Amino acid sequence: MSSIAQRPFLICSGRHILNPEEWAKIQLSLKMSARELQVTQHIFDDSKTECIAETLGISVYTVNTYVQRLYLKLNVRSRSQLVLCVMKAHLEHLSIARESQVRSWDLPNCSQSHLEPVASVIDIKVGTCGQS
Repeated sequence: MSSIAQRPFLICSGRHILNPEEWAKIQLSLKMSARELQVTQHIFDDSKTECIAETLGISVYTVNTYVQRLYLKLNVRSRSQLVLCVMKAHLEHLSIARESQVRSWDLPNCSQSHLEPVASVIDIKVGTCGQS
């Protein structure tokens, strides 16, 4: 056993924070190519350009080209902003999913005053109860 403590799973493999289905949704919403998504996943893992190139079987220059394309496409300036952009897209998907679940609940006899606390927590419009 080594004397170096192992990092937790989520820190060690950042891309595993999101499952493949979530990555697919992010790819569609951010209009990424398959290769741009792969590069983004490696950036999520905090991989160096050389490591990304070796893993994907492409040159360092090609990786840099993909990174620059991603920066332009997503209007970001750094890897950390890229990661934040991806997380924001993921949170938007979660928000939309949560909103559709809330709207599908059957809430009989709900008044405006009862919905205000719920609306402030999940950020939906008050008065949409029971509407599909």
